[in-house]
Amino acid sequence: MELALLAIIGIAVLTAALMLFAVYKLSEE
Repeated sequence: MELALLAIIGIAVLTAALMLFAVYKLSEE
């Protein structure tokens, strides 16, 4: 189904955003 693909993409985007946020906070110090 399209819903499964949408869920996978959503999780991938959230994970990437979280990693970018973590790197940003670490590099800020």
